[in-house]
Amino acid sequence: LGEAPFWGRFWEHPELNAPERALLLHSRRSLRESLAAYGEKPATFSLIHADLTLDNILFDGDRLAVIDFDDCAYGWHQYDLTALLIECVLHPDFGDLQEALLEGYSRCRSLAWQDIELLSDFLLVRGMAIIGWFYQRPEQDDFEYFRNVKNWVLDACASR
Repeated sequence: LGEAPFWGRFWEHPELNAPERALLLHSRRSLRESLAAYGEKPATFSLIHADLTLDNILFDGDRLAVIDFDDCAYGWHQYDLTALLIECVLHPDFGDLQEALLEGYSRCRSLAWQDIELLSDFLLVRGMAIIGWFYQRPEQDDFEYFRNVKNWVLDACASR
């Protein structure tokens, strides 16, 4: 969310008009304040995958393996969860899917209510990162996915 986000300055994407840019920048400031207040406690901030999508998880029966660690960095654990959640944010059963993910996650690592409460902020951060990712990669042709994420992010920003 800084001046040079790892995946690109999402607010400069050419598909955004001036009011949309202003909305993103306002939400960016608000998110930065929220995350600064939350802090970087060892229980919730450490080395993360940072791109934990379904494409980066191999499934074999009831076992799984995570691959593709090139985006690995220090960050909030919830960000890894939202990398998975953003893929189904528009699904009609999103609430149930999120609940199932949190239930499974909490079997290995506990989450306090404050951690869960901030998931919507981290989901928005991930959506902004995806917009930046597309901005840095104009050759990508998944326009439908980009527009769906962009519209979801703008709606989420407007309702903050």
